[in-house]
Amino acid sequence: MRTLLVGLGGLYLVIIAAVGPACAEDRIPLRAGRVSLAEGSAGYRPVGSDWSGAAVNLPVATGTALRTGGNGTTEFRVGDTIVTLAGGSEVEIARLEPHIVHITLGHGRIGVAPLGVGDEDSIEIALPRGAVHLLEPGRYDIDAGAANGPARIAVFAGRGRFAGGSGDRT
Repeated sequence: MRTLLVGLGGLYLVIIAAVGPACAEDRIPLRAGRVSLAEGSAGYRPVGSDWSGAAVNLPVATGTALRTGGNGTTEFRVGDTIVTLAGGSEVEIARLEPHIVHITLGHGRIGVAPLGVGDEDSIEIALPRGAVHLLEPGRYDIDAGAANGPARIAVFAGRGRFAGGSGDRT
């Protein structure tokens, strides 16, 4: 930290400036969302912390994880994108920046409803054996699959692309 003392004819102005690599951008996320629904057994894990119960209005940013037990439901919103976890699901926010929403679905099933997707936007759901890229506003149901079963992607409205071991499919 550097201190600068400037004299102005009897008045002194003290300027304190922080010097070093740490800056506000290192601590403040570029984009954040919030938990908008938490029912039944729903868990929440912020970056660098342990699991606790999910509650409405908790912040969602890069590194945040959410999960539901068999009887739980959790929903979070990031801008105009709504993500709903079905019972027995777990997600982690892999990357959340302006125009970028990347979610890892470790297991279970989620519903995703992006209300607006522009050419510069990237909405991606990583699965154990591939990834889904949502290309248009719509309603999507995505199941991560199991060790002995494939992932399942249902597009009720919109358009998406799956990239996995067997190639790309729109």
